[in-house]
Order: sequence, then C-alpha cells, then structure tokens
Amino acid sequence: MFRQESFSDALFIERVKRNVEYLPNLVAVMRIAIAVAVLVFYLLQNKNPNSVVRFDRLPLYVWEASYAVFIFITLFFPQMRTERKNSIYPIAINLLDILMIILLTHIAGGVETGFGIFVLPFIAVACFTTGGRNALAYASFATILLFLSSISQLWLNVKQQDSTQQNIILSAFLSLACFFVALMSAYGSVNIRRALGTISRNEEQIAQLSNLNKLVLEHAQEGLIVLKHSGKVVLFNNQAKKYLPELFLDHHLNELETVVKKWHEHIYHSFEEILLCDGQELQLTAVPLTEQEPPLLLISMRSSAEIAQASRTDKLASLGQLTANLAHEIRNPLAAISQANELLHESLQDDPDSPYLALVNIVNHNTKRINRMIQEIQAVNRSDNMQRKNLSVHQFLNEFLTEFVLSHPDAQGCLDIRTECPENTYIFFDDSHLQQILDNLMNNAWKYCDKGEFAIQIATRLKVDNNELVISVADNGPGIPPENAERIFEPFFTTSKEGTGLGLYVAQNLAQANNAVLRYRATLRKFELIVKAELL
Repeated sequence: MFRQESFSDALFIERVKRNVEYLPNLVAVMRIAIAVAVLVFYLLQNKNPNSVVRFDRLPLYVWEASYAVFIFITLFFPQMRTERKNSIYPIAINLLDILMIILLTHIAGGVETGFGIFVLPFIAVACFTTGGRNALAYASFATILLFLSSISQLWLNVKQQDSTQQNIILSAFLSLACFFVALMSAYGSVNIRRALGTISRNEEQIAQLSNLNKLVLEHAQEGLIVLKHSGKVVLFNNQAKKYLPELFLDHHLNELETVVKKWHEHIYHSFEEILLCDGQELQLTAVPLTEQEPPLLLISMRSSAEIAQASRTDKLASLGQLTANLAHEIRNPLAAISQANELLHESLQDDPDSPYLALVNIVNHNTKRINRMIQEIQAVNRSDNMQRKNLSVHQFLNEFLTEFVLSHPDAQGCLDIRTECPENTYIFFDDSHLQQILDNLMNNAWKYCDKGEFAIQIATRLKVDNNELVISVADNGPGIPPENAERIFEPFFTTSKEGTGLGLYVAQNLAQANNAVLRYRATLRKFELIVKAELL
C-alpha cells in the first residue's frame, strides 16, 4: 500500500517524465514564438523613429525565411531531433538553434539590444536533451559566435568604438551566462536522467512483484478479502468469490457486517470468526493492516470441510510414512518367523497326524498375508520412483493379458476384450506401475466374477476431443455395495477377510503419480483408468 507522501512523490516524478518527453514540442513552440515576435517587433519599430533597435529589411527577411525553413524541417522531420545512440558529438539541430539566435542578435545590432538572451534557453534545452553531454561545446559555440559578431562590427565600423567595446563586454558577460546555464542544465539533466533510470528499474521490479503477488493471490488455497474501514471491499481473489458469489469491488457485503463490527470494536487486534454462508461453514481469520491510515482489514477464509480434508490428508501422509517404516522393521523378523516355520513344517512331514501341523499351516498362511501387506505398503513409496516412458497400448495389453491367462489358466475364455483405439496409440506411463494397477483390477474382477464365459470385460476407448485413453475393467459379479463405493480407495478399508485394504489405495496412488485418474463408476459397475494419450 502506498502512503500519501509516496503517492505525491510518484506524481511529481511522473510530471517530470512527461515534461522531459514534451520538451522538443515546447522548443518548437518557442521557435515559432520568437520568429513571430521578431517580425511583429520589426513592423512596429519601423513606425517609431526613436526605437533603439532598428532592423534592416533584407537581412531580417532572409533570417525569417531561413528560420521558417528550419522550423518546418524540425516539425515534419522529427527524426532530426533524436539523438543518435551513444553519440559523442553535439546534435546539429541544437547548434543551428544557437546559430540562428546569434545571427538574429547580430542583425539587430549586437548583444546590447537584448536579443542575445534568447540563446540561454536553447543552450539549456540542448543540455537537457543530450543528458548533459557536450554542455561546454554548446556554450563555447555560442561564445565564439558572440565574439565573432562583436569583432565583425568593430572591423566594419558599424558602430562607434565606445559602443563596440561595450558590446564586447556585454558579449563576455553573456558568454559567462552561457557557460553557467550549460553547466547547471547539464548537472540537472544528469540527475534527472539518473532518477528516471532508477524509477524505470523500480517500475519494472514493481510490475514483476505485482504480477507475482497477483499470481500468488489467485493460487492461494484460502479466500482473501481486504476491506476498508467503511466495510467496502478493496480486493479479493477467486477463491473468496467461490465462497461468496455476491462479492464485488467497492460494495458492502451483508455477510461480513458482523466481522466489520467486531473489527471496529478492536481496530488494531486480530481475531477469528465463523461464518455460515449458503449452507457451508467458513472459518475466518481477520488481521488489521495498521500501516495504512485508516487501517484496512485482511480476511482469510476457508471452509471447515476443506480444513477437515486437509487434516485427513496430513494424517494419511503421516500414517503412510509410519507404516512404511513399520513395514521395513517387520520384514526381517517376519522372514525369520517364516523360515523357522518352514523348518518346523519339514520336521512334521513324517508325522501327518501331528496336532501341531495345523498350527504350522496357520502360521504359514498369516506370514504370507503379512508379507503381502508389506509389499503393498512399500508399493506406495515406489510411486515416487518412476521411470515413465512411451508405451504402446495394444502391445502392453496383449502382453499383460497373456501373462494373466498363464497365471490364471481357468480364465481362458472368460475375458471379453474390446479395443476401440488405433494401434498407434501411446501413453506416457511407468510400465511397472501400469502392470500393478491392472493386476489389482483384474485380480479383484477374477475374485468376484462367476468364472463363466466373458465374465470379465476389458475395454479401451480413445476420446478424440481431449486425447484421453480410457481403460475399463468390469465383471459380472455382485458389484460393490453403494454404502462402500465411496470408501473403496481408502487405505485399510476392506470387506474381505483375506484382503489388506491397500490394493485399490496403492493403485490410485500409482495412477496419480503418472498423471492419470483411477475411478469407480458405480452406475456402470466398472473401474476406469483415464490417462492422456497420443498417436505416434
């Protein structure tokens, strides 16, 4: 937020920038004004025989004609007014300005006529337009012309010797004034250009920061609103607009009246508030911005449902890390138990009637189940270690289904395969992840289907409008009960005594790691894997 002083400084600097940009136009107006004023002065002084300055007609008309051509060229050929980049030489148009004014002074009768003073603003303009470069060159050029004028008048005996000496003295004073104006203008021009350069750099940085702030503001998870002391809205982001559709700039919002009232009671203190809006509960945090006078109020808001979901996500992430560590620690003692159980089983082979044989089988069954659970837990962590590559959909599915039939011989004739995508369809996917996802879906389908002909349906379909490949797996089993359909992707959720509840959870995580979507369509009773595809 700008303070009032900073805002005033910014306006002043902006005026300076505009004045510098308009300087060539102002100089053009000054040239026209001088030419017209001199012509009017000539016409008037001819009627006054006692006038101190008396122009000769021919020299004045020649000067006026030359100056008119000069003004015309500067007006209609603006490129002549532009300084060449990195040029170390004076600009010709500035030298011509000085020359024309000294010529006017000369034909008027010398410096004592007062016309020479007109050279000072042109020297100042020359220094400003060149950034202070060649300031001494412009002043020296004017000085040389002034003394040449005085010496020529002395040599031609145009005036009396006393008057000529006075003219030379006045030329000297005017020359000193030229150097003084040139140095002061150069000093001012250098400082102004340095300040404008700093301003330009600062404006770029401010623009970058403004764009960055806007980007951060629009991508913030919280809804953000800034209110004036009167309760009018100054600023808000898209998320806040989603929470409060009636939100507009410079408007009061009835839903925030209680927040504004509480703020007025404690103008410099932060506070929290709960807001009910359109059936959803919003948790608000209000922070006064006290650097502004009067202060503003920054309100950040988020729905309670989103906060609860974020909390659940954090808990799941912590739980995932914990279970991964536990799985690693359990694996070694589990291997020892399994090995000891195998040795015990071998020792009981000679006594098939031993009551301990059933206990050995129970231990063997449960160690395998625990080992399978550990493998699935570790599969979640493997989602971060990907080796994605272009996979041919047809080739991969053919190889996968061939392996599936080999490992499930009874599935021969039970698969209904329908392919509705071109043979040159490719997806960018980790092949081991895709293998594990389809393994899980196919094993579940085989487990719950009736094992009859075409009991499992596998289909591929390419959406042409958005280049999405859909791989679907369905079976003719009883399906997932509606009350469980929303929970099947939760970790450790299972309705099977033999299941671990991690299969679909791991499959969904692997899909997300590959920028794909795994979902269950309850109405069609099938699973769908959706991934971007391309034709190669």
